[in-house]
Amino acid sequence: MPLMLDLSNARVLIFGGGKVGVRKASFFAGEAKVLVVSQKFAKEFDLLGVARIEAEAGDALDLIDSADIVIAATNDADLNKRITERAERLSKLYNSTDCGGNFMIPSVVKKENYLIAISTMGSSPAMAKYMRLKLDSELDEAYSAMVKLQQELRTSARKSLKKQREREAFLWQILNDQDVWNALKQDYSKARELALKKMGV
Repeated sequence: MPLMLDLSNARVLIFGGGKVGVRKASFFAGEAKVLVVSQKFAKEFDLLGVARIEAEAGDALDLIDSADIVIAATNDADLNKRITERAERLSKLYNSTDCGGNFMIPSVVKKENYLIAISTMGSSPAMAKYMRLKLDSELDEAYSAMVKLQQELRTSARKSLKKQREREAFLWQILNDQDVWNALKQDYSKARELALKKMGV
């Protein structure tokens, strides 16, 4: 089941300092408190700004007790299994590169005012990446601008249109108005002015 979670105070524990660990840490960096455990770390970690502990993962399993989310990304399948088994016993959210987990990490298209998560439910990570790249290239800046415009129009519509159905119909009208979309690509203020005129403001 897809969910959007506030992880601002969550503690994410990642075992593995290789390329896979980098990808996992990149997903959570900036959103949660990330700690990575490994004997060695890929150089990309220097750019992520996440906390690191230089240790053998098998000697640091006690850290799982205080984590909210656990990621097993070592190159040792047996060790990953030990990590996930302990996480499962403690009812943690966990994910493993070898044996799945109770949640999946999706491919994400992240823009200024929205994000889109893509998952093939583990069937084809390559296809998930392909779709992410395709959407990322096709969704231009006008989509982010439309999100901002819709937010402003919702506020104005609450004052000018009394009925919920009228407000919904108006917002959909703007979403389907090619003139507004064209204006968004040129000048946000003009697009906003055009939309408000259509509401009669």
